[in-house]
Amino acid sequence: MQWFAGYYQLRLDEAALEFGAFESLDEMFTRELKPGLRPIQGDLIHPADSKIAQVGLVSEGQILQVKGWTYSVGELIGEGQQAAEFEQGTFVTYYLCPTDYHRVHSPVDGRLVRVRHIPGTLWPVNPYSVEHVKNLFAINERVIFELETAYGVVIVVMVGATNVGKISISTGPDWVSNCGNIHTVREKALEEPLEIEAGQELGIFHLGSTVVVLYPREVEVKNASLGTDVLMGQPLR
Repeated sequence: MQWFAGYYQLRLDEAALEFGAFESLDEMFTRELKPGLRPIQGDLIHPADSKIAQVGLVSEGQILQVKGWTYSVGELIGEGQQAAEFEQGTFVTYYLCPTDYHRVHSPVDGRLVRVRHIPGTLWPVNPYSVEHVKNLFAINERVIFELETAYGVVIVVMVGATNVGKISISTGPDWVSNCGNIHTVREKALEEPLEIEAGQELGIFHLGSTVVVLYPREVEVKNASLGTDVLMGQPLR
């Protein structure tokens, strides 16, 4: 663990626990932060420590993966009819590298109404794979959170990857992806939606991966520039 922490320059000084308290590599990756390190700076925020890999408008039901390649919103979220709600809305794709803090938080206040787990492949999500594997984010393992907000429906998609197929859900059903013999879609509509605040933890990657957030067209996103490094809690506008 010491070698890995040094090689990837993990910011362990931010962790709630001292290095010696981690009993495994997984515990170190899924570490919590010290309270107050990621202040919530607005009503719309970035959900994870990460790099903005893509940002733009949903056009004809498609999201940009890389120049010249798009993939389907309906395939990404596993719901073709709902995908139409995001036409001309904004998407933001975040890439988490091994250095990053690996917990994903809600970008907005709202109510969690549905969670979906879609088993899939586990291609890497590094720049090389994104440029060479078509429909990557729509075929990899993923967990989808549906939030009802003052702006309309907002969707947060956690995309698994090689060595990161395991995604723990922090808020909602007690599920873990890529764990056991699960090969079919699981979906849970919450009978009593959960009140969620911006910055509240939704799930945990057991290494680094990708998050895609979908906003309705009414939401104007300003503070999301391609290639920018962001921290959870920083404002989207």
